[in-house]
Amino acid sequence: MSSHRTSGPGAQVAGAGAVVLLASLWLPWYALQIPQALRDVFKGFGQGAANQPPRPGTGDGFAQAFSGMLSGLADAIPDEVTVKGWTALDGADVVLAVISVAALALALSLGGSGVVRMAATDASRATAALGAIALAIVGYHIVSPPGGDAPAIFGEDLVKVRYGLIVAALGALAMLAGGLMARSAAAAEPVAFTPAFEPPAEYPSAPQAPEAAGSAAPPGWAPPAA
Repeated sequence: MSSHRTSGPGAQVAGAGAVVLLASLWLPWYALQIPQALRDVFKGFGQGAANQPPRPGTGDGFAQAFSGMLSGLADAIPDEVTVKGWTALDGADVVLAVISVAALALALSLGGSGVVRMAATDASRATAALGAIALAIVGYHIVSPPGGDAPAIFGEDLVKVRYGLIVAALGALAMLAGGLMARSAAAAEPVAFTPAFEPPAEYPSAPQAPEAAGSAAPPGWAPPAA
């Protein structure tokens, strides 16, 4: 492999995709949505207890205080709780991180730097394979989010897909495309050709007999007298 390889567009695209995929693990992948109907239930309990007049000796004062707490809790419940890739995946986050680092090392190898030394065709093929694996993992988590098989509450699905998954898919797709681009570029590179050695015309191609060698002596040269 030549050490003077320059970084082409395929290596740059694949390296950028690996960085994007790794960075996506710190972005929100899913959101746990809290239905508005659930907050309305808490508010209904609180308002119902607050509207009842207190009756001495029945503990209604405590009920009214508890109703205020329920109303405050309903107001404090957020609309959704986002979950990042590092915490939403069950082991797949580590796999994606390893794939990103390996693809980045291969992209550097395609540019002639880094610790990995591979032929351009092998490095580009491995980069495209890693991109395909990462895209399959991300695609699976898009169509099958964690908790997606749980029954809907109040007619709404609790788990929603967020933009971190889309960013991860774009990064994996860039890795795949960059690997394929680098492979095509490596296949199109001319193969280094070393011409076979051809002796000069005056150079004898086969051993000659001593008589022939004597006849080929330079002009003006004569053998010594016996």
